[in-house]
Amino acid sequence: MHGNGPESRHRLAELAANRVLAHRAPGLDGPEWPTGLPERERWTRLLAWYGIDADPLDYRLDPPAVRSPRPGATVIHVGASSGSRFWPVDRFADVAAQLTEAGHEVVFTGGVSERGRAEETAALAKLKGANLDGGVLAGRQGLAEFAATIAGARLVVSADTGAAHLASAYARPSVVIFGPAPAEEWGPPPGPHVVLTDVGLRRGDVFASEPDPALLAVSVRDVLDAVAELRC
Repeated sequence: MHGNGPESRHRLAELAANRVLAHRAPGLDGPEWPTGLPERERWTRLLAWYGIDADPLDYRLDPPAVRSPRPGATVIHVGASSGSRFWPVDRFADVAAQLTEAGHEVVFTGGVSERGRAEETAALAKLKGANLDGGVLAGRQGLAEFAATIAGARLVVSADTGAAHLASAYARPSVVIFGPAPAEEWGPPPGPHVVLTDVGLRRGDVFASEPDPALLAVSVRDVLDAVAELRC
């Protein structure tokens, strides 16, 4: 299940599948591509068009097979797939320091390419008084361990990226900072999740190298207020 652009259609053609369930496109039958819907609704509607039962609220994942290395920790995920989703490191550090002071055990997650960003955030947080005991997990976890860390988290603070989607799948409280992508399509489902953004400032270029103004409009206080709203 992917987008409806040429790249996705070319990949489908390369598979030479016996049957393709897809949205309507040149050479492909199916329903029209709907806009403005949450992704989970877009894809369940596609399945329903082909006579397959699907529930857009049936998005939960089974618990990971491995145990969380830091159960009950607050996860701050500092990375994202592109610079357009990078909330500033110094703001993540402020959040980490203030949550640590409030009694949270904070850990920083991310991929191998994001370890440097996580280490910079942790160093800044320590300068602000955070007592972080081995809190940088970025680049040190496989996918299963990462998923387990999210599944066992007290709270997840993240930009619009995989960590936020896993928090939804495991029903963990989350604060999700949105920039270029529309939260009405990519935001979390109903649950213990708070979305922060400024729609009026959004440029919408998800592949830009610079943070989207909608994301930069979110302040440290906004995040901390959202955590308070979640009562974490």
